[in-house]
Amino acid sequence: MRPSSTGSFVAWRIALSAPLFLLAFVVSYISFVRTPEGQRWENEVLAAGGRGPGLLLRDEDSGLLELMNDRPLLIGAVVGVILVALVGRRWWAGLAALVATGLTVACSQVLKLSLLERPRLGAGRFLPSHNSFPSGHVSLAMALVLALLLVLPSRLRVLAAVPGALWVATVSTATMEAGWHRLSDTLGGGLLAAAVCCLLVGVLLAVGQARRVVRRPSPIGLTLGWLAAVAAVGWFVLRYTGADATPTDIAMAAAQSASVLIVLAVTALLRSIELLAPVAATERAAAPPAGPPPLPGPLPGQRRVASAEELNYYRQHLVP
Repeated sequence: MRPSSTGSFVAWRIALSAPLFLLAFVVSYISFVRTPEGQRWENEVLAAGGRGPGLLLRDEDSGLLELMNDRPLLIGAVVGVILVALVGRRWWAGLAALVATGLTVACSQVLKLSLLERPRLGAGRFLPSHNSFPSGHVSLAMALVLALLLVLPSRLRVLAAVPGALWVATVSTATMEAGWHRLSDTLGGGLLAAAVCCLLVGVLLAVGQARRVVRRPSPIGLTLGWLAAVAAVGWFVLRYTGADATPTDIAMAAAQSASVLIVLAVTALLRSIELLAPVAATERAAAPPAGPPPLPGPLPGQRRVASAEELNYYRQHLVP
């Protein structure tokens, strides 16, 4: 690994990523929640699954979602992320991971319960009409995975990103199968967590607590990342173009694929960034100089050779 100053391309890449994720968040909300066509399609998916007011949660969904509601388990997950940061001596990365998780959960709840609304546009009146955008469960799941990526070294992020992305995809579909959330809710939760993560990384870059590293990409990491991305897109295309594909199948495949792609996109954005402060100039100046050590000076009571002629005289008469 060879550290260097943060290049302008990397700085711009991080600076633009958070607004782009927020833009995708807004587009998802407007397209599915604020238009009659979007509401009609999502309500058809919800109705096709037999979900509605008063319906009970399916047993196979309740296990995973109950884990997401288990506060001691979630606190343990956050503590585990902090321990990884402490072991790697990534103090600021651990703080950023903690702030990112808390800020994502807080923003999702404020947006869902106070700021955003789902208006009645004449479609699916028999279905729940309260606002559920964005999903708090998906926001939390995505925030935990991205927090782990923040505290890991760059060479290990893809190895954690692929299983983390699959876990977020499972949580997304579980909330939809349970009738708790629609497709737009899962998209909003994932995009919100990604925007907060990139925003905090940009702050660390601005205050000098992150640096750019130049290293050859790991063949294993690149292979896993590309395979996961191709599989996510291929799975959605397969379900979308299938002759027997239903709106529910398409919505589930879209939620799974989007979750995987969001995690991989954040991983790619952070691929050349280490959340460690650059070496200070004073520390570099205090480092021992390269090369052989200097010759010792004269002993007590001795003097230095005054000239080259005197040195030649000593060599001729005193050195055997």
